[in-house]
Amino acid sequence: MFMKCIALLILSAVYHLSLLSVQRVTAQDGPVRIADRLYKVSESRGGNVVFLVTDDGVIVVDAGTYPAQGRRIGEQVATVTDKPIKYILLTHYHWDHTAGLVSFPGSPVIIGHDHISAHLKRNESRIKNSIEKDLPAQIDELKKNIDRYKKNHDTNLVGAEKKLKDLQNYLDEMNTARVIYPSVTFNESMTIYAGHDTVRLIYPGPAHTRCNILVHFVNQRTVHMGDMLFHGRVPYIIWPDGSNTENWIDQLQKVMAWDIDLVIPGHGEITDKSGLQKKINYLTSLRQAVRNAIQKGRTLEQMQNEITLPEFKHLEWPQLLKQNIESVYNEMTGSNKTTN
Repeated sequence: MFMKCIALLILSAVYHLSLLSVQRVTAQDGPVRIADRLYKVSESRGGNVVFLVTDDGVIVVDAGTYPAQGRRIGEQVATVTDKPIKYILLTHYHWDHTAGLVSFPGSPVIIGHDHISAHLKRNESRIKNSIEKDLPAQIDELKKNIDRYKKNHDTNLVGAEKKLKDLQNYLDEMNTARVIYPSVTFNESMTIYAGHDTVRLIYPGPAHTRCNILVHFVNQRTVHMGDMLFHGRVPYIIWPDGSNTENWIDQLQKVMAWDIDLVIPGHGEITDKSGLQKKINYLTSLRQAVRNAIQKGRTLEQMQNEITLPEFKHLEWPQLLKQNIESVYNEMTGSNKTTN
């Protein structure tokens, strides 16, 4: 069931990523200043990308959602400063946070957790499958639908033709894809001193993945949570990636005690500590609902049909709830301990 969920997510993600592949940076969609010398890249509609301009160079967090985005992030940095990009910090390995590494300008030092390289290795086979199987299959299916729409004068024709163009553009984009590995990794923590700025990299243990890190911009009183925070949407919890919701909650609570004003999620709008509390509430409710169902002897399938979490119906990406239930079930029962 996990692989089925992953396949569905990939199909959905590929379409949304394809829309990004044809965008160009323009004056009106340049970087947005969110704190002192800290900017959010406006094009990062996948994982949120930010950069800090320091006396010693630019520090970028995450690398973009598709291969060419690294270059476009560089273009946005250049509208703010002529300093080179010195470091790229990876919050975790997922493709929507690492794909742009292949096209970043210059020779930045790429930093991630000790576990990230083993996970990145898995992206190589996923890229190959996308290029050789997934995307061509979607394109062939769309072409068949378009032929049928033309014959029936179906109003879906225009949308399907646009989607076909987007997918073809994305296939071209994916042919440039390549997994790039960090040159520097760390285990528990690492601190970057860049001029007057201090940036702390912290490994909180397995939460969203086994390789997730937090990036604390000390001078800016800001933290980039990576995908340990999905703000305004249901989080992506996947057991084979090492998700651990019990530790996830504990670590969110620890960050609540930090001296910070701004919280940057991996996905969603920038928030403050209230965003952390909302995610704690979601994960706590999810765990309690699954625990109650286990105690009642419900099967996984029954849980996925019965657990609805109505108090979180307003969140985007509700389709992820069933997968979240499966992940927490596996976490609590020790089932399905696969890393595929």
